[in-house]
Amino acid sequence: MLQISDADELFGLVDKNRSYLRTWLPWLDGATVSSDIRDFIKSTLQQLADNRGFVAVICVEKSIAGVVGSNHIDWQNRIGYIGYWLAEAYQGRGLMTISCKAVIDYGWLFRILYAGFAGLNEFS
Repeated sequence: MLQISDADELFGLVDKNRSYLRTWLPWLDGATVSSDIRDFIKSTLQQLADNRGFVAVICVEKSIAGVVGSNHIDWQNRIGYIGYWLAEAYQGRGLMTISCKAVIDYGWLFRILYAGFAGLNEFS
């Protein structure tokens, strides 16, 4: 899972890939300092504690490459919404396919039907 200790590394990755990611991430321009990412991580940890979703880092060789998770779980309708992004340098390796499959498998394990995506990125 995403942790507070990931904030600086994650911010560096976001900042380095800002122009690339802007197409898919409307929140990007609001994240201008590391503390913005720290606040985001705190909100995802609260979301996890409240059983409303989760966000995990995608790591390659001990470095963060992106994030994936269920942005929101609608328990009443048994729907989870997958959100994800991957830094440009990590595209084309099948990482997001594997990561999204893991999120979907997790959802089915707990009998949640996943539908809906936070934007499509054919390069992922």
